[in-house]
Amino acid sequence: MTPPRGAERAATRLTHALKLIVRGGGHGFVGMRNETCPHDIATRFIESGKLDGLDTTCLAEMQPPPFRLPAVR
Repeated sequence: MTPPRGAERAATRLTHALKLIVRGGGHGFVGMRNETCPHDIATRFIESGKLDGLDTTCLAEMQPPPFRLPAVR
């Protein structure tokens, strides 16, 4: 995962690029415990080896996790 401007820069050097943005998101959405959408997209891409027909519509429904500070011990 990378910020959008970094993805734009990387995409200029790739012949087949797909930039996916999670609204209000940040790093690490693929591994989020309660969020299956990014993980499913990544899995389908790896299994098929192509971007054609890759369904990414679930990203529009994702919400960023709530802001939390670590508990003070």
